[in-house]
Amino acid sequence: MNKKLIFFLIILVGALDSALSQTVDINNLKQRALTGNADAMCELSIAYLKNGDENQACAWIRKAVEAGSVDALYIAYDNGLWFRRDNFGNTSYLIDTKDYFKRVYKLAQQGDVKALLHLGYLYEYGDIVSKNVEEALALYRKAASIDEASLFDNLQLEPGGNWGVNSEMEQFLEEYAKRGNVKAMLLLGDYYLEAVYTEETEEKAKKWYKLAADKGCSEARNKYDAMIKYDKAIQDQERQQAENNKRYKQEFSETMRNFSGYWTCRNSKTQLKFDSKGHGWFKNGVDYTWEKLYIKYIGYNEIWVADIWDRGFTLKVSGNTITTSQGLVYHKR
Repeated sequence: MNKKLIFFLIILVGALDSALSQTVDINNLKQRALTGNADAMCELSIAYLKNGDENQACAWIRKAVEAGSVDALYIAYDNGLWFRRDNFGNTSYLIDTKDYFKRVYKLAQQGDVKALLHLGYLYEYGDIVSKNVEEALALYRKAASIDEASLFDNLQLEPGGNWGVNSEMEQFLEEYAKRGNVKAMLLLGDYYLEAVYTEETEEKAKKWYKLAADKGCSEARNKYDAMIKYDKAIQDQERQQAENNKRYKQEFSETMRNFSGYWTCRNSKTQLKFDSKGHGWFKNGVDYTWEKLYIKYIGYNEIWVADIWDRGFTLKVSGNTITTSQGLVYHKR
């Protein structure tokens, strides 16, 4: 049998086996969920979400919430499964937001770190309640006082937040980063990377990624290395551009020096005229008036020009001769 065919059959069998395995997992989870197991409902919702079926993911997380699962509330919020927005911008909530807030608030009052974190999210982003960053940070600090490691392991910054610098969030993260909290250093690097771009914020992002990387954070190391690699690529690109510009200027000067002067064509009774600065003119053999030529491109001893009617043609110079793309030959006077 053809080796390529065998290879593709192996790939196909592997893909089918993986798909079958996922189907079996979902079926098993569904059987458990149908018995009223809230944890299975949560797992089933996540499984459907990974498979791209948001409708089923929403349906099962809603059932888990109704079954009293607090984790389901967090999963719904973290994965955007607690509301839907139609094409007209209208929002419909899939879970009872008042009940959601009441349950999370009660757990937060009892010192539950995860509840404090999610309650902080609600205030920070203005979800369900009015936005209040100070209240959010107070909740984060309370969670940190109970279990700092757990808070920073779960704390997430809003993607594409475009925060400004010197904000309350910046001060909060820096406070814990300066105490040596590696995850706070990583988040502070993310904060500056996502902030409104300036050279200062970029350098601060590198600084905190480097500090976290030096303390063994592999994620920070990867991000720091990626920034350094990107900077080098930009520098190489700028250096190459500078070299290209220099070479272009040299070619431009030499080419226009070779083109400069008056040129006549015996066959068409027309004339060309160029100066060394990149300007050209054309004199026809009818009314003998000079018309401007618009130089579109300059290569080495070659230019592409267009007349006032935007008719384009190329000119090549060699010694005392110019040859056009129409086959006309001009000689230097």
